[in-house]
Amino acid sequence: MVVNRKIKIDNEEIFYFLEDNNRPKVLFLHGFNSSHNFTFQLRQNKKRKYDIVAFDFPGCGKSSNNQKISVENYQKIAVNFIKTLDLKVKIVVAHSLGAAIGLHILKENLVEKAILAGPLNPFIFDSSFKKQMERLGFWLLPRNLYEAKETVTNLFYKDKPNSEASLFKSAIAFFKLVEEKKELFSDMVFDQILNLDWHKNVLLPLYEQKNEYFLIGAEMDKFVPLRSVEKVGATFGKKVVKFEKTGHAIFYEKSDLINAEIEKIL
Repeated sequence: MVVNRKIKIDNEEIFYFLEDNNRPKVLFLHGFNSSHNFTFQLRQNKKRKYDIVAFDFPGCGKSSNNQKISVENYQKIAVNFIKTLDLKVKIVVAHSLGAAIGLHILKENLVEKAILAGPLNPFIFDSSFKKQMERLGFWLLPRNLYEAKETVTNLFYKDKPNSEASLFKSAIAFFKLVEEKKELFSDMVFDQILNLDWHKNVLLPLYEQKNEYFLIGAEMDKFVPLRSVEKVGATFGKKVVKFEKTGHAIFYEKSDLINAEIEKIL
């Protein structure tokens, strides 16, 4: 059985996708300005040994945005989503910004384990990533079509074939979406994602927890550099799995490897 519907949570209409086929439940949390559809390729794998559960955070996909957008708000939504549906979640799999939410529900003991792919982390502020950090704000909230094209280009592994026409079409669609939501997401980007103090005070303590999680880093990730993910692993004694020839769009480029890592720890 598959469910696609909305549910009222904390004054928001949250759209979610849920499989209920008597298999272990794996909750997927998307990244910044994305949606539950980042699981699309995984859903096509009919030989999976688990059920997929995913939802759209406020301001994303088909969910509403009636309150101020923040990581803390997303964390609260995720907690209450699990509790409202009375879900027994085996693993949470979080991408990019979703790691801040995945680590929170892991700390709340609402899931048994976590897999963090290309996870936002405090070590992106290392001086060696200065040039990338200077661009990150413009990649997340591009000011013009050129920057939108740069965002789309840098999401993927550099040798991935992509026609100029297709790239331009994707950039136009992305820029249109950002234009509609720029004001909505501005505080989250500049006060949280790009704010070192927020990382130190909010995100770092989540990484320090003793609950079970491991990390996936992409060799060619320009948004969350592999070396920053490796530093998380080295600092907190966590396993890091490296995906070669992969960019930040990990779930698009390597869904088969993601699936394999999930099934190893079911």
